[in-house]
Amino acid sequence: MKLRTIMLLMAITLIFSSVTFAESAVTLNINDQVIENNNEVIYRDGTLYGQVASFAERFSVETVWLDVAKLYVLKFEDKVISYGINTDKMRVGQKATIMPLSTRLENNRLYVPMQELEVQFNLESDWDATTFTYRLISKQISLDEEEITELSYSDEDILWLARIVDVETGDASVNKRIAVANVVLNRVKDERFPNTIYDVIFASGQFPPAHKSGFNDLVPKEESVIAAKRALAGENNISTCLYFNYIPFKGKSADFYKKVEGDYFYY
Repeated sequence: MKLRTIMLLMAITLIFSSVTFAESAVTLNINDQVIENNNEVIYRDGTLYGQVASFAERFSVETVWLDVAKLYVLKFEDKVISYGINTDKMRVGQKATIMPLSTRLENNRLYVPMQELEVQFNLESDWDATTFTYRLISKQISLDEEEITELSYSDEDILWLARIVDVETGDASVNKRIAVANVVLNRVKDERFPNTIYDVIFASGQFPPAHKSGFNDLVPKEESVIAAKRALAGENNISTCLYFNYIPFKGKSADFYKKVEGDYFYY
């Protein structure tokens, strides 16, 4: 390995060693295998972005950081591509060009719109917005066994959970949506309730909006899908609460946990 590449990797390690990433809401599927998505692909403002260093490593592309110019350079066999920070300008060789969207710097990682990386790395892709699943196909990518993972939930689990979150939270923040999602998941784990997301949602007298016309065909908001995915991945902000309501429950003050954006959550 060349000296400058070693120095670049050392610099990256020093810069990023203290960074902690939140679990990404995007399920990353490469060559029909679900892999751990350690923020290699993220979804921001309606756009998928790829961590350029991760994709360069997957394709054994040499990378160089030009500190003075603030450019991240990828050296392919037949071309050299440079990306700046928070800009839609890039260079292919000596030729400047404009991308449809800007790069972004997040947690000291440079991200490039995936549609741009798909072109440069010759990737086939498919994006399922209802489950936030991003599928990539490339004969050049070989996966390590430790990357491959099995999800403990199905696409249907995501969709039903996102639907009930959607109708129960209106225009609330993702934080509140995660709280409501966890009420459902906590019930699934509790022997006093059904043991599937679908059955918990449709249990008699529990979630009235689930029994209204149109619920079964509802297309949930992006925020609700994100909240459902994050809750299913283990993010929990209401402990083991099993109930919530827009007004305090009479006789359950001892079981009160906390209030989240106007709703009261109880054990």
